[in-house]
This record gives sequence, structure tokens and C-alpha cells, in this order.
Amino acid sequence: MRSFTDNLTFILFLILVCGGIWIGYGYNVRSNRLQTTHDIMSDIHDKAVYHGALEFKGKNLSNDKTAYAKTLDPKWFNKKTMRNPFAPSNTPWLDVVKGSSEETHPNDPVLYSNAQAGFWYNPNNGIVRARVMPQMSEINTLKLYNKVNESNLSKLPEHDKKSDTTKVTVDDDED
Repeated sequence: MRSFTDNLTFILFLILVCGGIWIGYGYNVRSNRLQTTHDIMSDIHDKAVYHGALEFKGKNLSNDKTAYAKTLDPKWFNKKTMRNPFAPSNTPWLDVVKGSSEETHPNDPVLYSNAQAGFWYNPNNGIVRARVMPQMSEINTLKLYNKVNESNLSKLPEHDKKSDTTKVTVDDDED
């Protein structure tokens, strides 16, 4: 009987240790995805500023206005690192806002279809956002979106199928 109790205690100990490792691993994976997403969004923003300065070189801009690239060329980026870790791999890369909208968030921040891009970019103000997949609840989806985008939306917009963007895709056959 003592041997059975010792074995049971040992097995429970192993389960606890494995559970702790599994939880720690899950935290690291989420943390790495978050950091990778922030790095990609920062890279998109930096290239938008750089190429915007080239586009508007010699044009008269007010001192408080930064010129952002009106469109982003996938060739400016390493395509292996351009995918949103919070989106399925078969989604387009980037949606670019059309017109002169100063929106700071996409009207469709949650990925409900493969037609939506993983990232959203507004060339009028240089803002880049990462879309996220729906979570178990709308509150969890909102929390994830706010965490990924370092934002503080109080609620998600109603899902709207109309798009205010132009798709920028990456051809996976190119080198």
C-alpha cells in the first residue's frame, strides 16, 4: 500500500511539473507572437515614413505633418516575416485605406473571412493595426485586439462587410 501511495504521489508531482512547463511554454508562445506582431507593425510604419519622405521630397508640408507612403510595396519587406501571427496564413498581407479618411482603426478589426488582410494601414495618418481572430467571447476578442494593437477600444465595431481598403498581397512564388 505504501508503494502505491508513493507512486501516486510521484505521478501527481510529474503531472504538476509537466503542467507548469506547458503553461510556461504557452505563455512564451503568446508573448513571442505579440512581440513579432509589434515588430512587424513597427517595420511597416518605419517603411511608410521613409518611403513617404521620398514620395513627398521637395513638396511643401507643414512642419507638424509627417508624409506617409500612399501605398506599400511588398518588395520593401522580407515576406517571410510579414505575416500576422494572429491571422491564418492564407489571409492577404495588408489592407490600405482609400481616400482621405483619418480613421485610427479598421471598420473590421476581427478576421471573419480569408478576404480580410492580417494588417490594416491608413496612409493618411501612418497608423498600422493587426487584425485578430475571434476568440471565445467578444470581450476576449476585444482584449486581444487591444493588447496586440496597444489600443483601448471600448467595444468592437459591428461587423461590416463593406471594405474601405485596397488589398496588397504578397506573391508567395516570388523570391
